[in-house]
Amino acid sequence: GRLSLLSGATAGASVTPVDADFSDLLAEGEGGLLGMVVHPDFAQTRLFTTCQTHVEGGTPTDVRLVTWELSADGAAATRVADPLLGGLPINPSGRHSGCRPTLGADGALLVGTGDTARGAIPQDLSSLGGKVLRVDLATGGPAEGNPFADADDPAQRLVYTYGHRNVQGVAVDADGEVWTAEHGPSTDDEVNLLRPGGNYGWDPSQGGTVGGYDESVPMTDLERFPDAVPAAWSSGSPVEALSGAAFLAGGQW
Repeated sequence: GRLSLLSGATAGASVTPVDADFSDLLAEGEGGLLGMVVHPDFAQTRLFTTCQTHVEGGTPTDVRLVTWELSADGAAATRVADPLLGGLPINPSGRHSGCRPTLGADGALLVGTGDTARGAIPQDLSSLGGKVLRVDLATGGPAEGNPFADADDPAQRLVYTYGHRNVQGVAVDADGEVWTAEHGPSTDDEVNLLRPGGNYGWDPSQGGTVGGYDESVPMTDLERFPDAVPAAWSSGSPVEALSGAAFLAGGQW
């Protein structure tokens, strides 16, 4: 729950604390200040957006995106859209609070989310958990061209892909393709190539036939969901606890 401003990206850069109010941040378990994107027009607007777990009156409320404006001197940040988008499910323990915001090649905000360790959420298109969302960075509404844009449910209109467990990394390659890194249970961390509207096959509720959170099911259950998108890469066992993801280019790589 802290922000700092770096003077540069090389050795010896100075680090200056940024005064920002995170008094409503729930820092518990896997929850807290989870990610940040700097807006493409930051040089003019000084805007950036964070993803964070939110508490009101001591009660965990949701995971939300908040847009901030950095002061001209870089010493403070104030909220200008609180929330830009709220209502992402939260687990009071913080478990599976994945919330990774990344800018797509077209400027849309892509947000990987966790399923909060609740079995029915990944396949529930009315829930924002266990998904990758595609959001308009200015309004917090659905980005133009979303696969469920005509859905009656406003939450579903935000969904880009579903059937995820706990997305921790979202990265865009040189061709504009979107890839995610996702935690498996005791096996099968995944790297996934996203396809609009795709189901990635995680269903701990087994179609609503079991209660609780049955982690014995496959990460991508092709028997239950024959059209689910298989992982581009899977760790098998043991898992490697994939976190952030980025594409690197240059001779050294």
